[in-house]
Amino acid sequence: MAGNTFSNDAVQRIRRTVRTVEGQQELPQTSRANTTVHQFDYALIGKTDAALNKGSSGTISIYSGTDPAALTDTGENVTAYNRFGNIASGKWVAVWTMPWGFECKAAEC
Repeated sequence: MAGNTFSNDAVQRIRRTVRTVEGQQELPQTSRANTTVHQFDYALIGKTDAALNKGSSGTISIYSGTDPAALTDTGENVTAYNRFGNIASGKWVAVWTMPWGFECKAAEC
């Protein structure tokens, strides 16, 4: 069964809903030199579904669990942009949410 791919809009709606249900306030956006500074909302751990080259986007299978040595595939996928070096298929990655979508911020060598 193929996992779901979440758009940035869907992620933002989910984020707002969770914050509302949990009674949390929205994170403030500050500006410095006319540039908006955004904090990421959360990080995800996953594996690349295929090789992900620098400067391109690819599918990441999201993993979860309570034991970091025994995470399992959730069946959910996100599309993330890789700004850094090439990443082989099946490698662990850390993915952060950004205002424009997901980005790979760390990868297994």
